[in-house]
Amino acid sequence: MSEMLKEIPPEAEKEWEACFPVPMDTAKDLRQSVGELQLVVAQMARLVRDTRKQLEDMQSQQRQVTVNHGEVKKINAAIRAAADAFCDRHGFGDTGDLRAVRADIRKTILGRWQVKDLHDIPQIALGNVYKLIENYGNIRLVFRLRDKHREDGS
Repeated sequence: MSEMLKEIPPEAEKEWEACFPVPMDTAKDLRQSVGELQLVVAQMARLVRDTRKQLEDMQSQQRQVTVNHGEVKKINAAIRAAADAFCDRHGFGDTGDLRAVRADIRKTILGRWQVKDLHDIPQIALGNVYKLIENYGNIRLVFRLRDKHREDGS
């Protein structure tokens, strides 16, 4: 219908008005409204498509929000290395001391990010986790372990 309206010269509008159930001016307004509606529908389709894409991206990122098992293994290896260095630095050779230091490092990490398991650490915090492990120190633990050794006589 819009093509027919475009082809009708203004002087021939009177002849064609009898062919349409609505007056020519109303038909032209309707054609314009339909054209605008087509633009709006196309914009909405693009908006829905973009929103769906963003949702899919967010869902894929959500799967990667926390560290994976491989990273947890690396964190545990870093904890072991830091605990060994800590015990060497302070002269603790007992395996119980080593376990206590490892547990304290792990507890410090979990408390810092308020999680219950290393697997729940946010992926974005991974660099800070390694810095915390690298710079770990707990003087209270040193005094407690030394007191324990004095009481045991070792």
